[in-house]
Amino acid sequence: MPVGEAFLSATLGVLFDRMASRPVLDFFKSQQLNAPLKKLKNKLTIINRVLDDAEDKRHTDPFVKQWHDELKDVVYDAEDLLDEIASEVQRSEIEAQSQTSLQKAQDFASSHNPFKRRKNERLEKILETLEDLVDQKDALGLMDGIGGKPSYQRTPTTWIPDESVIYGRDDDKEAIMKWVLSDHPNISNPDVLAIVGHGGLGKTTLAQHVYVSSTVPDCFDKKSWVCVAEEFDVFKVTKDILVGFTNKSSNADNLNQLQSELMLVLTDQKFFLVLDDDWNRDYSKWEDLLKPLKFGRKGSKILVTTRDEAVANLTRTSPIYPLQKLSGDDCWSLFEKHASLGTDMPSTHRDLVWIGKQIVKKCDGLPLAAKVIGGALRGKRESEDWKNILESDTWDLANDNILPVLKISYQFLQSELKRCFAYCAVFPKDCAIYKEQVIRLWMAEGLLTQSKGNEDIEQVGEGCFDDLVSRSFFQKSERKYICRGGFLMRKCFLMHDLINDLAKSISGEFCFNGVDRSCEITGRIRHLRTDGWELGKHIFTIKRVRTILLTDWAIEEEVIDRLTTLTRLRVLCWHSSNELPDAIGNLMHLRCLDLSNSTIGRLPDSVVSLWNLETLILFNCEELEELPAKISQLINLSQLDIRGTDLTRMPPHMGKLKKLGELDYYIVGEESDCSIKELGPLERLRGRLLIGNLRNVSQVQESVEANLKGKEKLKELRLVWNDEGIEDSFHERNVLEKLQPHSNIEQLSIYGYAGTRFPDWVGDSSFSKMVKLKLKGCKYCFSLPALGQLGSLKRLSIIEFEEIPDVGPEFYGKSNKPPFGCLESLTFIGMRQWKEWVPYSSKDEGDGAFPLLQKLVIEDCPNLIKTLPVDLPSLKKLTMSNLHEATRLDLGLALEEIDIEECGNLKCLQPPHLPSLTKLRIKQCDSLESFPLDMGPVLEEIEICNCKGLNCLSAAAELEHLESLQIGNCPNLTEIQLTHLPSLRRVKILRCQSLECFPFYLCQVLQQIEIRECEKLKCLSAAVTAELGHLKSLKIESCPMLEIPHTHLPSLTLLRIWGCDQLVSLPRAPALQQLKIARITEGDRFLRRIGGASRDRNRASHTSLYFPLDLLRIIFPSLSHLELESCCEEVESFPPENVLLPPTLISLAIEDFPNLKSFDSTALQSLTCLQELRIRYCPSSSPFQHKGSPLLLSA
Repeated sequence: MPVGEAFLSATLGVLFDRMASRPVLDFFKSQQLNAPLKKLKNKLTIINRVLDDAEDKRHTDPFVKQWHDELKDVVYDAEDLLDEIASEVQRSEIEAQSQTSLQKAQDFASSHNPFKRRKNERLEKILETLEDLVDQKDALGLMDGIGGKPSYQRTPTTWIPDESVIYGRDDDKEAIMKWVLSDHPNISNPDVLAIVGHGGLGKTTLAQHVYVSSTVPDCFDKKSWVCVAEEFDVFKVTKDILVGFTNKSSNADNLNQLQSELMLVLTDQKFFLVLDDDWNRDYSKWEDLLKPLKFGRKGSKILVTTRDEAVANLTRTSPIYPLQKLSGDDCWSLFEKHASLGTDMPSTHRDLVWIGKQIVKKCDGLPLAAKVIGGALRGKRESEDWKNILESDTWDLANDNILPVLKISYQFLQSELKRCFAYCAVFPKDCAIYKEQVIRLWMAEGLLTQSKGNEDIEQVGEGCFDDLVSRSFFQKSERKYICRGGFLMRKCFLMHDLINDLAKSISGEFCFNGVDRSCEITGRIRHLRTDGWELGKHIFTIKRVRTILLTDWAIEEEVIDRLTTLTRLRVLCWHSSNELPDAIGNLMHLRCLDLSNSTIGRLPDSVVSLWNLETLILFNCEELEELPAKISQLINLSQLDIRGTDLTRMPPHMGKLKKLGELDYYIVGEESDCSIKELGPLERLRGRLLIGNLRNVSQVQESVEANLKGKEKLKELRLVWNDEGIEDSFHERNVLEKLQPHSNIEQLSIYGYAGTRFPDWVGDSSFSKMVKLKLKGCKYCFSLPALGQLGSLKRLSIIEFEEIPDVGPEFYGKSNKPPFGCLESLTFIGMRQWKEWVPYSSKDEGDGAFPLLQKLVIEDCPNLIKTLPVDLPSLKKLTMSNLHEATRLDLGLALEEIDIEECGNLKCLQPPHLPSLTKLRIKQCDSLESFPLDMGPVLEEIEICNCKGLNCLSAAAELEHLESLQIGNCPNLTEIQLTHLPSLRRVKILRCQSLECFPFYLCQVLQQIEIRECEKLKCLSAAVTAELGHLKSLKIESCPMLEIPHTHLPSLTLLRIWGCDQLVSLPRAPALQQLKIARITEGDRFLRRIGGASRDRNRASHTSLYFPLDLLRIIFPSLSHLELESCCEEVESFPPENVLLPPTLISLAIEDFPNLKSFDSTALQSLTCLQELRIRYCPSSSPFQHKGSPLLLSA
C-alpha cells in the first residue's frame, strides 16, 4: 500500500549526506578507508530498499520486529560514529587556526592517532552487524520497495478545527449537567459521578464541556480541574486540587499540612472538582484524598473520568455513567469536519462520500478515530488514497493495546514526521508539551532536515509540529506556569493517551519516559526521562543514551561524575540543578543543554568545548552572574536564553556566533568587544530581542553597525536605557535614530530613553505590521512622536512622560487618514504635567480618531483637566485614577465597564444614561455627592468606596440585572433609594456610619450579606428576612444598633456575628454549618435569648456557662463548625452540665474567655465527629484541667 516513508528512511538520508560531507571524506581518505566507507554506503542502500516492507511487517511478525530493532540500533551507532568524526575534524581545524604551527592538524591526520584506531574498530563492528542484517532480509521475506523518497515537505495549508462543538454528546452533556446542578439533601457530600469508557470515546472532552458550562460558576463557589493520570500520588493530587481552587502554590511539605490548608479553603464552600483520567484502584488512597474534600458545603460535586470500571465503582456515590460510542451519523459529522468535506465539493469527488462512510463504519463510533483518520485525509481528493485507507490490512491489527486506526494515521506520515512523533514517547501521559521545547529537542537529535531554500531549521520544526497538530497527534491546551510574579497560563499541547501509547509502541525499548514501568531500561536506550535515583541505578547501562530529561535536581556526586562519560549525549535537561561538573566539556555530541531555574553562579569554562552545542537555556538562573569569556567559540549555537539571570554584561565577541537565531537579551557593555556592534553579524536573529544598558553606546556608529534594520526576522524589540540621568540628549536621539528596526517588527518597547524628542522613524507609517507599542520612562521628552499613522497598531502604552503638557495634533500625525484606525487599547500613566487632551479635528464628518478603541486607561495624571475626546464610539472599558483636576467625565454610550479612583474634584458623569454599562467601580471621589445608579440599566456589579461626600444612591428604574453591590467607607451616605432588585445575590456594606436602613426586602434571591461598622443601621425586620429564603452567608460586625429577628432562613450555611451588642436572638437555620459569635459586650443578655427561648436566670452560676447550647441541636441541626470568642467574662466551665453539644460538630473553637478554668472532657468526647478543638487566650485554663476522662486534643 502507498504509505509514507519508513521510519528509518530520514535517518538513512542523513547518514548518506554525512558520508558525503567534506570532513568525513577527508577523514576516511587520510586513513585510506575509502573501501569500508563505500561498503557502509552499499549495505545501507540495500537495506533502504526493504525498509517500507519491514515497516509494515514489524507490526505482525516478531522476527521482523527484532530485525528492525537491531537495524535501528546499528543505525544509531553509525550516526554517532560519523557525527564524532565530523566533530573531531571541526574541533581540530578550529584549534589549528589558533596555533603557530600545523602540528596538531598533522597529529590528527596520523594513522597512529588513538582516536582513529577507536573509530576504525567501531566501523568494523557496524559493518559486521549490517552484513548480518543484509543476509537475514531474504530469509524474512523482505521485499524491495521504494526507498529513499524525498524528505518531508510541509503541507501548504493546514487548518486546526474549531473544537467548540461537541458531536453526538448533547444528551450526555445534558444528563451530566442535570447531575451537576442537582441539590438533593440526602446525597453524599461530596457527590461523585464517574464517566467510564475506553480510550478515545471522548470522556475528557465531555467533562471539559461540562466544566466550562456557563451555569457552573453560578452554582459553585469554587471549581478545579485536575488530571490524575496513572500514578496516583495523594500528596501531588491534593496539591494540584488546592492550586486549582486557590490559584496559589502551597509550601506544605507533608500531607497533613497540605490537607489542613485544603480543608480551610473548602470549609463552607460549595465546589465542583473534575478528576480526569483516574487509574487508581487503591481504596485507601481514594479515602485519603477524600478527607479534606468532605469539608465542602452540601451539594459539592466531583466528576471522575476513567477507563477502568473498577475505578469507577471505587469512587462513585452516584450511578456510573458509561459513555457509549457515537452514532453513525454523529461519527460521520465529526469525520466530515476533519476531512474538510463540504457541500460545495465538485461532483467528480462525490465518490469520496461513499468511501468515507465506509471508513466511518470501521471507526466503530470512536470519536478519536474519526478525528484522526479525517485529519489524515484532509486535502486528499483522489479516491485511490481513500480506498487505500479503507482496504488497509492495518485495520485488523490489535497488538500492544493500540487502536488500529491510530497506526493507520501513523503509517501515512512521512518518515521525518514519523521520527519526530516517535521521539515524543519520551513524554509521559498528560505531560504538558511546549512547542518550542519539542522543536529544540528534535533539532538536537537531528530529526529535522533543512530544505535547500531560505527556511531555517527552526521553521522546518514548526512545520512538522503544526502538521502533527493538524493531524490530531497533539491537542491544544493550557497549563498554569509558576513564575516570579505568580501564576501564568501558558499555552501547551497534550498527547491523547492512545496517541501516547502509539508513540511508545513505535519507540519500544529505545525510549523510556520514567512513568511506564512495564518498560525496562536496557543498553539500547537512547531517549530517557527520569529522576536522579533512577539515573543512578542505570548509569552504567545507558552508555549510548542520547537524551536525558531529568525530572528532579537531586543526583549523587558519583552519578554526576559518571554523567560526563555519556559521550553520545545530545540532550541534557537538568532543571533546578545546583552544580555543573567541570568535565561537561567531554560531551562532544551535546546539542541542547537546558539548566532552567538552576542556582549555579557560573558555568564551567569547559562549556566552550561543546562545539556542537546549538541550544543553551539558562532561563531563570537567578544567581548566574556571568557567561564564560570564550563562549564565542560555540560557533553552532543557535539559541541562548538568559532571561531571568543576574547578568550585568555580555562576554566578548558575541558577533562570532553567526548562527545565533534566538537571543532574548543582550546587555551593552562599555568595552569595544562587548558593544552593541557585536549584534551586527548576527543576521539570523528572530523572534524577540531586548537590548539593555543602551546608555553605554558611546559612538553613534556602533548603533549603525548593530544593523537592526537588516534583521527582518525580528518580531519583538525592546530598547532599554539604564536610568542614570540625562547627559547628552542630542547623542541619545542620534543613537535611537540609528537603532531603527526592520519594518517587519510587530512589537516595539522603548524604556528610559533620555532624549527630548523621538526620531521620525518612531511612528512612521512604513511599520505596517506593528501591533503593540510601549514607551516608558522617557521623562525628558516634551512631545510625543506621531503615532497616529501606524495602521495596524492595536495596543499603545505611554508611561512616565513627565514633561508632556498636552496631547494633540503632533500625536495624531499628518495624513489624510483618520489616526489610530485599528487601536483597541490605549494607556496613559504617570504624565504629571499633562493638562489637556486636544481632540482630533477632521474635515470630513464621521472620520474621527480611535474608531475601534475599546479600552482606555488614564492614571496618575493629576493636572489633566479635559480628560476624554468627545467621540469614542467603540469604548467599552474605562479606567481612570489620580486625576485631581477632572470635574466631569463625558462618557461614551458603548461603555461596559467604568473604574474611577482618586478623582477628588469629580462631581458628575455624563451622559446620564449608559445602556451597555455592566460594571461600575468608584473609589475616593470625595466631591461626588449623589449618583443615579439607573444610568446603567443593565448593571451587574457596583462598587462604591471612600466617597466621603456621597449622601445618596438612587435608582428610579428597576436594576433587574444587578448581582453584586458593595458600598464602603461612605460616612455621609444616609439613604439608598432603590426599586426592585430581582437578581441581586451579594451585598457588602462597610463603614457607612450614617446609613440607617437598606432595602433588603427588594432582594429575593440574595445569597450573601456582609455588614461591618455601620453604627446607625438598626434592624433586619421579620418582613425583610422572610424574603431571604436563598440567603447562604450572613456576616455582621460592629453594628451596635442592629437587631435580627428570630425568623426562618432555610438556606443559611454561614453565620458570623461580631460586636453587635443589641443582638438578642438568632434566626432558625436548619442548614447552618458554620457559626461564629464574637465580641458581644452584653453577652448575658444575648446568650439568654439565643434561639428565641429564655432560660431561668437562676440556672446561671460562675462555674458554668449560662448559655442554652442544647438549643443548638434543635435550631442548627447541621452545625459542623462552632466558634465562641469573648462572649462572657464570667464563664468558668465548658460545656455546662447535662448539656449535649450538636453531634455533627467537626471543629470547636473557644477564644478569649478569661475566667475559663475547666472542661467537661466526657461531654466533648461524645462528639464523635470532632476533629479539631482550638483553645486560645484563655489564661486560666489548661487542656489538662478537666472533668471526667482525659481530654484529647487533635488537629
